[in-house]
Amino acid sequence: MGKELAQGKYRRLVDDISAIYEELRRQMVAAYWKIGQRIVEVEQDGEVRAEYGAGLLQKISDDLVRRYGRGFSVDNVQNMRRFYLTHPNYETSRKLGWSQYVALLSVEDESERQALEGRAEQEDLSSRELRRLAAEVVEKERTEGETGGKSTRGSSVLPELKVPSGLVLGTCRKADAPGVAVPAGQVLLDLGFYVNLAVAQKSLANVAVSDKPAYTYAGVVGRVVDGDTLTVFLKLGFGVVVEERLRLRGIDAPEMSTAAGVAAKAFLSALLTAGSGVVVRTHQTDIYGRFVADVLFLPDGGTPQETLSRGVYVNAEILAAGHAVRMK
Repeated sequence: MGKELAQGKYRRLVDDISAIYEELRRQMVAAYWKIGQRIVEVEQDGEVRAEYGAGLLQKISDDLVRRYGRGFSVDNVQNMRRFYLTHPNYETSRKLGWSQYVALLSVEDESERQALEGRAEQEDLSSRELRRLAAEVVEKERTEGETGGKSTRGSSVLPELKVPSGLVLGTCRKADAPGVAVPAGQVLLDLGFYVNLAVAQKSLANVAVSDKPAYTYAGVVGRVVDGDTLTVFLKLGFGVVVEERLRLRGIDAPEMSTAAGVAAKAFLSALLTAGSGVVVRTHQTDIYGRFVADVLFLPDGGTPQETLSRGVYVNAEILAAGHAVRMK
């Protein structure tokens, strides 16, 4: 009897924790909706539009990232704004979490999106499952638009996944930090990955400074998380090394709870063992704050420059092996 009583108390504990978590999740979604609403309201202010123009969301993101961290990347701020616009009558009683709503933002047709939301609530679909379903709807919308309403199953929706061209190791930009005092003879650099560093003016000869950089650095693999995610120790120059969790751009591997997900991780782990040298290019984060990246490596090793010029493109390798699907 005592054992059954203890088990009953434990189940109630888990249920209580679950209820607390679900309430917090609903509150966070409601908070993001309110943030999106406030952004739209401010965008409609003539004085604000005149002051910031198209750079308003970037400015909001920069300021909030400094205060609260990566959860306010420009992509996520844009998602909050779009969430409000696509759900002007959002009800806090809905059951979906933020990542699930974001997964459906690509679906333009309101009826299709609402149908997927309803299905997600009924079937408890994960955000990754929803991204796949949303991609199918987007493909259908596009192909039917191109063919006058007739399906062209198998037609290409997204372009072939190719490694970006023209990459240069050490690409960064001058930091935009008004009010920050920089010593004479130095310049403040934005090295990416939320790292700003004051360096001597003459040090600019060792980096590639661009207004819109594709941050490109050599690194060493830490570990493979799943079929499309890994950690890398990145060498940003000037003695700076950061460990980052990277999401491979343009692909989506199955969940680790599935056999296909386990196989995808095994494939990537065999491709990139811990300590493998890589070259990474990134310029944006996803909704979870992970940097979305293109990764290159040489199976037999080589210098970072050799890897950049003739390395194997990891993202495309996983896709070609059938361990992931093409995603925007």
